[in-house]
Amino acid sequence: ALHATFMRRVLGCQEISSRHLKWGETSFYLSQKRDSDGPAGNAESVLKAPGFRYITVQVWDVDIEHEAAVRGGAVEAMSPTTLGKTARISFIKDPDGNWIELSQRASLTGPLPSD
Repeated sequence: ALHATFMRRVLGCQEISSRHLKWGETSFYLSQKRDSDGPAGNAESVLKAPGFRYITVQVWDVDIEHEAAVRGGAVEAMSPTTLGKTARISFIKDPDGNWIELSQRASLTGPLPSD
């Protein structure tokens, strides 16, 4: 699975073991279903599907993090967009097709930039 390499190289996760990564204070334990080709579909089908569909990561600046991830090899799934005064979010996909939401929540980071 390419997602472990992506998480280390592009997102800057620290490798604890081959299946355990740390991203800041968050630990990820990676696995892959043997009979799965990974998530698929467009934004509408992925975002409205039942169960876990993507992970959300809180960042200080969505625009900077989104651009850096895409430059590093992420696929842009949704460009940064502002949700009122609550949050600025974007979506990227790793090489295996896993969706990652980057979220800049105003309650955590302060006022959002104006568009």
